[in-house]
Amino acid sequence: MNKFTKKVLTSITSLSLLATMTPTVSLAAKIDSSSENSSVFNNTKTNDNILLKTLKDNEEERIVQSSDDNLISTSKLDKKTNQVEITVKNIKENTTSYQTIDLERRKNLRKLKSDVQYMQPLKLISSKSNTLGGYAYYFYTNNIWVIQIPERNAKNVTENDKNSKDLTGFRNSIISLDQAEMSYIGKVGGETAAMALAAIETPTPWTVALGILTALGIAAWSIPDLKKISDEQWNCVFYFERVTV
Repeated sequence: MNKFTKKVLTSITSLSLLATMTPTVSLAAKIDSSSENSSVFNNTKTNDNILLKTLKDNEEERIVQSSDDNLISTSKLDKKTNQVEITVKNIKENTTSYQTIDLERRKNLRKLKSDVQYMQPLKLISSKSNTLGGYAYYFYTNNIWVIQIPERNAKNVTENDKNSKDLTGFRNSIISLDQAEMSYIGKVGGETAAMALAAIETPTPWTVALGILTALGIAAWSIPDLKKISDEQWNCVFYFERVTV
């Protein structure tokens, strides 16, 4: 275990203990107080042509709308419970979807290591996962791979001429994702980083993800690092979908 991994595990453990010891103060509130340049906007357009509006912000909640040419996303953060209610309207498809993210549950219950790494009598040759363990690959003897992304069933495949390139692409994407997360953690620190990574652990359009992060009050200067993480997640998803079983 390298020093960066130890730092992340310590940060997540500390965050869990903090929630137990001081239940009246949410992490969202702590992010607000510690972020000198929190990403609270009023009719601001980003370099990605995403329009951000802070519709409401008080001691109880923060509501942020993020939109582009097709999506209108509203993220409502309950500052006491660290739950985010998300509504996404797809203009082209004329659909509306709803989701609730429990940030405390997501960061505390996410497995840091997957049980799929144990496949006797096969021998594990190499493996890699991101910080929270949702994205991972495990490579065994006999060219056996197990690959996974959040909220999807893991794929158990034997490497062959047809899937070798995509398996390599998935592995490289996992490595790049881990590097991007470690870079972000090194700049931001444990508690804020753990919450931000939990918020975007499941792949989602950047317009929606940016709205969630803005509702959390994540510092504006760190958004490019989180965009890099989001891009690497989507690279993982791309190769995961291409790998044939």
